[in-house]
Amino acid sequence: MSPALRESIYRSVERAVLWGESREKVFKILEVNGLVGSEAEELYARARAERISVLRGEGMRRAIRGFMVWTLALSLFLWFWHDLGFITGRVLMLTSVGFLVGFWWFFDGLLRMLFAPTRTGSVVGVED
Repeated sequence: MSPALRESIYRSVERAVLWGESREKVFKILEVNGLVGSEAEELYARARAERISVLRGEGMRRAIRGFMVWTLALSLFLWFWHDLGFITGRVLMLTSVGFLVGFWWFFDGLLRMLFAPTRTGSVVGVED
């Protein structure tokens, strides 16, 4: 089998894995294209690793964004509290919401990274 044909088959397998097709359907695609056994396992494992990498990358971005919002809200609160000596109701509400949203995004991103191998469905449109 030529490398170009093998790469074309891999692209179709990768597309199917990223779209969340079942293992059986992916192996059916490979079997139709004449790949069985260890070659099929190797291509599937490579596509599956790519899927997990995409999901973990999205989780990492979400965790970083959450950490930034979290620390910004905390910094704003501490700046008003220590440097200015007062906190208005609006500032308290703004920093509380920012702190909670940042906290949620941070831990949601960590959980997405941790459970990336178990996630089902399409990777397309992962960002919520």
